[in-house]
Amino acid sequence: MKHFFYVIAILFIGCASKKKHVTAFNYVYNHKDPNLQRIFTNPKKYEVQILYTRVSEEPQKINFNTDYYLAKSNAYFYPASVVKLPIAILALEKLSRNKEINLTTKYKIQDDTTDYSIYDDITDVLILSGNESFNRLFDFVGGQDSINARLKTLNIEAQIKHRLSIPNSDYVKTKEIVFEKNIVFPSIQSQPIKKLSINNLQKGKGYYQNDTLISEPMDFSLKNYYPIEAMHNTLMRIFFPTSFLKSQRFHLTKENMIFLKETLKKVPRKAGFLDNEYHDSYGKFFMYGDSKKNIPDHIEIYNKVGQAYGTLTDCAYVVDTKKNIAFFLTVTLLVNENEIFNDDVYEYDSVGIPFMASLGRAFYEYEMKNK
Repeated sequence: MKHFFYVIAILFIGCASKKKHVTAFNYVYNHKDPNLQRIFTNPKKYEVQILYTRVSEEPQKINFNTDYYLAKSNAYFYPASVVKLPIAILALEKLSRNKEINLTTKYKIQDDTTDYSIYDDITDVLILSGNESFNRLFDFVGGQDSINARLKTLNIEAQIKHRLSIPNSDYVKTKEIVFEKNIVFPSIQSQPIKKLSINNLQKGKGYYQNDTLISEPMDFSLKNYYPIEAMHNTLMRIFFPTSFLKSQRFHLTKENMIFLKETLKKVPRKAGFLDNEYHDSYGKFFMYGDSKKNIPDHIEIYNKVGQAYGTLTDCAYVVDTKKNIAFFLTVTLLVNENEIFNDDVYEYDSVGIPFMASLGRAFYEYEMKNK
């Protein structure tokens, strides 16, 4: 990872020698949009981190130009639902290795009589960010040890420690899963989870636990860890696998890879969900997060967002098929004015989402000006 940023530093030095050139981040940082300036005038308060990669193609060559702002793997933020993307990918990898089951094969999970499928679970996870579907995929992949071992071989810096929104979410034993034709994936036991040892794990001045205010910082050392460069590079592996070593690429069948890409960009109305309940901006923070209008078909946003504990995160690949624009953008920020966690008083709609939407538009403007 250090080598990655060293290469970026060289790019910046080269750009700095051209007086007329404005880097992507300098353009965005100096943008007059008040939604942006509110955050950039106090980045420490909002714990903002930004990573951007411009994609340009030449004959038989793809160029990546990367700019970043306060993106540090040792500065913790809660990744929330963005962890659902790597788990969905690992579930597809496991499915791709097994010729006896496919996306639509029905299965039952221990202590539940309902029929499920990996197709439905991943659709729910990537479009509506369903927690129950994610927890089933978590168990299907094999729990904490299996997940983290695979991410390590892929050179994706992350530690997935728990499921989401259930009691005992960090339980280290998975449930047995039985597919049709009696294909059984037995329960797997992982090792007890260990605390993180990085910066910024103690947050705020208080938090609620069982309706009681605890007047001390909230400890995130046993929470999931997934820094933005890991998110960014996970998404890049999907669209530009040959830019990574063979050992660091995902192994999916062609059918499963097509399904993954299509689901990442799909908006709820195109997946059969009611558009008066789920606008296109549901799960699409960049450019359209502050709007209820439909996203034009030529704007394709392949992404996964996270929203919890006052932290908003979006990891996206934005493509304009009409104007030949493509860029990756991963951003996180904290909007918790009163510094109390678990009180459900966060500035998502008034500060966070407007920033994300304006930021996406500003980077898009930069792309338009520098085609």
